[in-house]
Amino acid sequence: MKLKYSLLKEKDVSSTINCVVKVFLYEESMTKSLNITDLEFKFFVSIICKEAVKRGLSYICKENKKIVGFCLNDEFTSTPLKELSKVTCKMNPIFKILETLDIAYLKDKKTEAKSFFHIFMVGSLPEYRKCSIAKEMVSRSIKLAKQKNFERIIVEATNLKSQNLLKNYFQFKTMQRLNYKTFKFDGEFIFRDIGEEDCELMELKLFCDSASSISKQ
Repeated sequence: MKLKYSLLKEKDVSSTINCVVKVFLYEESMTKSLNITDLEFKFFVSIICKEAVKRGLSYICKENKKIVGFCLNDEFTSTPLKELSKVTCKMNPIFKILETLDIAYLKDKKTEAKSFFHIFMVGSLPEYRKCSIAKEMVSRSIKLAKQKNFERIIVEATNLKSQNLLKNYFQFKTMQRLNYKTFKFDGEFIFRDIGEEDCELMELKLFCDSASSISKQ
């Protein structure tokens, strides 16, 4: 099996969208619990992928011409995309969890432009899970973030597998944690039975800044 990694370009957007939908809509614990349709999720992913091309920070993995993995990255402090307001309200619980973690993390921290590199969505097709694709793309993303002079990398890891990968192989540290069983949305414990314990906001420092107000955990 010969795998090829490259930055996400316009010509691969459509195939990447389909790959992300297959992985996240039917595999990711939060997403598959919300009864989001294929078309609804595809609309959301299309916004993310098209923006990712503009930013030039995201990776894909191909076997021959087939896209089998992806790592969608952006700048953590970027202004929210206006198009996301048109995304189905079924995704609001996910947005709320991520927003809660982000706000808690950013409190009392400097957010200068290009200081935070954000790994947003990373995954691979089920039949390629033993090929270490996610690990390779995270590694490439870390190298790219260093080249672009980002100070640190942030990721909201939604499951134990990704949390262990980031901690054990790349020394990410958990900065904020939200327990699924105690999270309420519109008065309901909407993620209580998804089979995961916590959603964690994790950080990897790339460059130390003595003047930074960011505290260690």
